[in-house]
Amino acid sequence: MIVGFTIRPRSHSTSTGRRATEVRQRVWIAVGADLTVDTVTNRTRSLLSALPLTAVALILVACGGASSSSTFTLPKDAKWEKQSGSDVAVEARDNVFVPQFIEVKKGTTVTFENTGRNRHNVLPDTEGDFEDIPVDKLDPGMKDSRTFDDVGEFGYYCSLHGTATKGMFGAIKVTE
Repeated sequence: MIVGFTIRPRSHSTSTGRRATEVRQRVWIAVGADLTVDTVTNRTRSLLSALPLTAVALILVACGGASSSSTFTLPKDAKWEKQSGSDVAVEARDNVFVPQFIEVKKGTTVTFENTGRNRHNVLPDTEGDFEDIPVDKLDPGMKDSRTFDDVGEFGYYCSLHGTATKGMFGAIKVTE
């Protein structure tokens, strides 16, 4: 990230008739390319001085560790369906995953199969929890698999027919 300042004093009259000097700054923010140029007054200089530190903090949070950061919460009155075996199937029917909430052992491969008439995808609630399955890999009659090697609860949804908490969504609980 690049942040640069250009400072130019500018005098003007205030509403009380007094002369005031306003400091104008130009701030260039770049992440691979110039994204914006903003002109601000001296009052916001202290806020701008915190910009590089804030950007570094956001990058550190976004990069995180390799462990699951999933924050999935099982809906009230829902229950985990224990699945056995090293391969488990989840059907992507029209607007619903069946079974919706499964519990599997670490190392289990979950195969999502589109048994409906509509196109679907599978996106993790928390980016990076597992590799998403794009629409072109889950057309009607197609299937794609993901192996879950980390313990945790991993929510997922079809962005065409739901959100992380409504419509076509589900979760996988991985245990030891």
